[in-house]
Amino acid sequence: MNIDNFTLDAAGAAIVSSMKRDLADGKVIIKTLFSNGFVWIYTQLPDGRF
Repeated sequence: MNIDNFTLDAAGAAIVSSMKRDLADGKVIIKTLFSNGFVWIYTQLPDGRF
């Protein structure tokens, strides 16, 4: 799935924690937890694209 545009309306929310895991194939998995309970998990490709 590709998302060209993404808007997160998190007025007043703050980042509680963020985790980054580097995979052997060069991809990076990033997980971010916000204070409003929203969890955002995404993959960064070796060429820098998300």
